Amino acid sequence: MGDKKSKFTVKTNNGDEIRNELNIDLEKNSFLETKEIIQTDFFKSEYKEILLKGASLVLRDSTITPPVNIDIDYPFPFIKVHFELQGSMFYASEHHEEDVVFVDSGRYNFFYLPKVKGTITLKKSKVRSLEIVVTEQFLRDTFKSNFNKISNRFGRALQENVFFVMFKKSPFIPSYLLVIANDIIKCSFEKEIKEVYIESKIKEVFSYIFTQLNQLQEPVDELFSISVNDRQMIVDVEKILVENLAEYLTIDKLAKMSGVNKSKLKKNFKIVTGKTIFTYLTDLRMKKASDLLLQNDMSISEVAYAVGYKYPKHFTVAFKRKFNYLPSELKKH
Repeated sequence: MGDKKSKFTVKTNNGDEIRNELNIDLEKNSFLETKEIIQTDFFKSEYKEILLKGASLVLRDSTITPPVNIDIDYPFPFIKVHFELQGSMFYASEHHEEDVVFVDSGRYNFFYLPKVKGTITLKKSKVRSLEIVVTEQFLRDTFKSNFNKISNRFGRALQENVFFVMFKKSPFIPSYLLVIANDIIKCSFEKEIKEVYIESKIKEVFSYIFTQLNQLQEPVDELFSISVNDRQMIVDVEKILVENLAEYLTIDKLAKMSGVNKSKLKKNFKIVTGKTIFTYLTDLRMKKASDLLLQNDMSISEVAYAVGYKYPKHFTVAFKRKFNYLPSELKKH
C-alpha cells in the first residue's frame, strides 16, 4: 500500500472549510498510536488512531454544527467495518451513484471500496464512531488457506474489484460486537501488550463477520423479514447471555428468562446473529476467558468456572478448539 497521502476537506453550508492530509501506511511493522484534535467554530473532532501491520483502528468523537460534508480522497482500496456509536454517517461515491453506505446511530456495516473518492455527510451534532480498516493481506494472513472459501460475496467483490456492502440497511450492533468495541475503546494496556490485544480484537470482529457472510444465505432479506420488536428481543437475549456467562443456561431456561417462545427464539437468534445460541454463547465465553487470562492473576480453573464451565478440562478443550492454542500459552504472555 505504501506511504500515501489521504486527503480530506471538511465543509459546511456556510462555505467554511478545513483541509488536511494524512500519511497512512498499513504495511509498516511498527505499532503506532496517535491522537489529534481538530477544532474550529463549527467542528471539533477528537481523533485517536492505532496503526499496526495491515490494520488501522480509529475512534472519533466529534461535535459539529450540522450538516457537515467531508470530501475524501484515499489512494488505496478500503476494507472497513464501521460502528456508528452515536450520530449517523452517509458516504456517497463520486464515481458511482449506487455506491453508498449509510450507518445510523447504534448500527454497523462492513464494506469494500475499490476507490475512495466521495463525500461523507454528517447530519447530527454529536458523532462517535469506531472504524476498523484492514488490508486484504491482513485478512488472508488471518484466515490463511480458508480465506477464499469463507470470504463469500466479499471475496468475489475483491476479485472483481467492485463495490461491496454487507447490509443494504445497516443493522443494530449486536451485543457480541458491542462488547468487543467497548473492550477496544477501554483498552489501557502498555504498548507491547496492547498491540497483541488490539490485533486479536480486530480478528474477532472479522471472524464474526465472516461467519455471518457464510451462515446467512440472504443476509439482508432474511434479517429484515422479522419485525423490529423481534430483533430487539434477540438483542435483549444477547444481553442476558453476556450478563450470565457463569451460569448454566439451557434453551428452555433462556426462553423463560426472555419470554420468547423456544422455537421462535432459536430461529430468530440465528437470523439476527448468524449463529446458533450454543455457538454464540461459546464464543462469548472464550472471548471473556481470554480477557481474564490476560488481565488477571486468576488460575485456569478459576477462569473456567468464571465463564460457566463446571470442569476445567472441558474449558481447555473448548479454548484450544477456538484459538488453536492452550489457555496456559496465553498466560505466559
